[in-house]
Amino acid sequence: MIAGQHLYFIGVGGMGMTPLALYLLQHGVRVGGMDDAMPPRLRRLLLDWGCEIQEPGETLPGEVDRVVYSSGVPADHPRLLEARERGLPIVRRGEILAELAREKRFLAVVGSHGKTTTTGMLVHAARRAGFDCDYILGGLFADPDELPARCGGASWLIAEVDESDGTIASFSPTATLVVNLDWDHADRYATEESLVAEFEGLLGRTRESILVPYELRTLLDNRDDAQTARVATFGAQGDYRAEEVAGRPGDGLRISLDGAFPARELSVGAAGAFNAHNATAALAAVHLLCGRIPEDALSGFPGIHRRQTCLFAGENLRVFGDYAHHPTEIAALLKHWRDWLPDWRLQVVFQPHRYSRTRRFRDEFVNSLSRADDLYLLETYGAGEKPQAGGRASDLRDAFPGAEQPAILNTRADLDRVRAPGTKPCLLGFVGAGDIESWAEEFVGSLRVRHATRGSWIERAQQTLSPQSVLRCDEAIGPKTTLRVGGMARYYSEPSNLADLQRLLHLACSEGISVFFLGRGSNVIVPDDGFDGLVVRLTGEAWKGIAACEDGSLRVGAGVRTKELCAFACREGFGGFEFLEGIPGTVGGALRMNAGAMHCSMFDVVRAVQAVGYDGVYREIDHDACRATYRSCPGLRDAVAVGASLEPASRESTDRIRETIRDFSERRKRTQPREPSAGCMFKNPDGAFAGRLIDELGLKGTSVGGAKVSEVHGNFVVNRGDATARDVLELIRRIRDTARRERGIVLEPEVLLLGRSWEEVLE
Repeated sequence: MIAGQHLYFIGVGGMGMTPLALYLLQHGVRVGGMDDAMPPRLRRLLLDWGCEIQEPGETLPGEVDRVVYSSGVPADHPRLLEARERGLPIVRRGEILAELAREKRFLAVVGSHGKTTTTGMLVHAARRAGFDCDYILGGLFADPDELPARCGGASWLIAEVDESDGTIASFSPTATLVVNLDWDHADRYATEESLVAEFEGLLGRTRESILVPYELRTLLDNRDDAQTARVATFGAQGDYRAEEVAGRPGDGLRISLDGAFPARELSVGAAGAFNAHNATAALAAVHLLCGRIPEDALSGFPGIHRRQTCLFAGENLRVFGDYAHHPTEIAALLKHWRDWLPDWRLQVVFQPHRYSRTRRFRDEFVNSLSRADDLYLLETYGAGEKPQAGGRASDLRDAFPGAEQPAILNTRADLDRVRAPGTKPCLLGFVGAGDIESWAEEFVGSLRVRHATRGSWIERAQQTLSPQSVLRCDEAIGPKTTLRVGGMARYYSEPSNLADLQRLLHLACSEGISVFFLGRGSNVIVPDDGFDGLVVRLTGEAWKGIAACEDGSLRVGAGVRTKELCAFACREGFGGFEFLEGIPGTVGGALRMNAGAMHCSMFDVVRAVQAVGYDGVYREIDHDACRATYRSCPGLRDAVAVGASLEPASRESTDRIRETIRDFSERRKRTQPREPSAGCMFKNPDGAFAGRLIDELGLKGTSVGGAKVSEVHGNFVVNRGDATARDVLELIRRIRDTARRERGIVLEPEVLLLGRSWEEVLE
């Protein structure tokens, strides 16, 4: 039994080792360890859970029951040699996992590619379906808040089983999911037949359920007649069938389920045909486990770290990191990138993983990597192997035709040879396994210095602003909105006065930096990848004045909350502002959007607007020049309102105004949701109401991930607490598609999408 033991992990920062260590720590096991190159994220995670981490030069602790190591640890590692000298029991990672698997009903995920992604999808979908399970990934979720392992006392344990080191023979699962099978790990499996035999052996030991791709059903041909595990297949011709729904590459993955699945279309939080396959496998396993597939099974899937991870996104350059290290994986990845951005130049920095794999599949690597326009190689990462003839980066380079031979990057300084694009947009991928992630981080770091020059711009801007003004980099913007989804802004400012605002806008204009003004954050959706520009909020006292003028008008600052304006007008006996009581915004936002409710709009009471152009020039715009229309103010398209002169509709008694406000408030409470939202999502189509249309289409209650169409009012998309912008946008897309298909009506969004056009996202 493992409980009560002290386990010491050599290479505890490995992608397979950290999740296992976390599971054991949650299991109540004392865990310590070291790593020669511990990633900071994993160090923090392990320390938070009580792992006793040593530095590489330290000797083993005095009391250790067993030493655990992975296949990436070389046989002559000093800590491994020390453990042998002390006579300590030494076990491989897979052997510990097998011990844990024997304590539970165990579902093993095996395959040559995509095990971690499929396991992550399986776990995510199972939890969405309400199926309680413990799990151990062989990597990390892309979302740092999602743990890669859970030990919570569930009867089922889901984990991927690695065939690379032979420990697969230690497992006798309750259920086995085979994702795929390609010959790999030539250091252990001299022939493809020997690897196939290993998989056949595992299936022969599986007790209850087996799930395999239809094309690999021959793995079951040699099963013992006494073997009673039920068998199901998945794929285009399998029992569980799914096919990718046609759409534009990069628009997100949708699959149509059929066969043993409940028939429906689902969104998947991933991209690429290979992930359609992984999703089919994961969903089939979930259906076998609990008999149901929820609509939001994979729409909110956070992805897996270093699988198509976007490291930098500029207008003409995108940099990605990906773990693909087998020729089949690389070919699929590069095809996906080509299909997604066919007119962009494709550059790849590739690091081979293991000398034995590079030597055995050298020609296959050449074929898959030839899809790149420009290729750069890093030296092969040995992962515990000694250098082998034919397996170095130079051997791979020499296998390319002379004119197409890639450059080899020997030092970090050589990263300068990786050129950013000229006039043609470029996708640059850092592909492979090993220490390539740190190379990518260094490249992106220098790239940001060269291209963003954010530090120097901040410095220049701060020199011109008064000390009371706020100016920061990388500010979280999503939480500042009423919908509470989305990422960060490249720059963020709260100017304290008009002069500072003018200077700030002038500087931004001169540098070509996009600017967005955020009020209370209603009527706006922030994308998950944030906004590569400057977000400005007018929050200081200079923007919050309200005054009644001698001519009967009101002078109001853009930072005044609409609710405050309504209360002021009530106290002073000014009628016509009652509709603002429940609009969760500021005067500035209400002017920009011509906000309205209860059949009234902001420009019903506007005489003139005081504004600053995005070039920093102040001007006053009268009512007619604003050209206000339904939920729009074209006159403020290139300027921001800093204040307004308002014309009350009438003079009324305070009691009468208060009565109207109370009536509006009660009506709003009855007809609008209380959960976080961006307000009404769609403009009313001609002669109809968007909310009523959505209700008639039966879409109330429809959800994607944490986003849901309100049960109270169909024109509100609410955040149930864990929504992402991706969830919200996918739900908007579904509503529009249904309305267009069923009624021929094209619903237009009323809210703003920060930094993006709705046409780009929805069409």
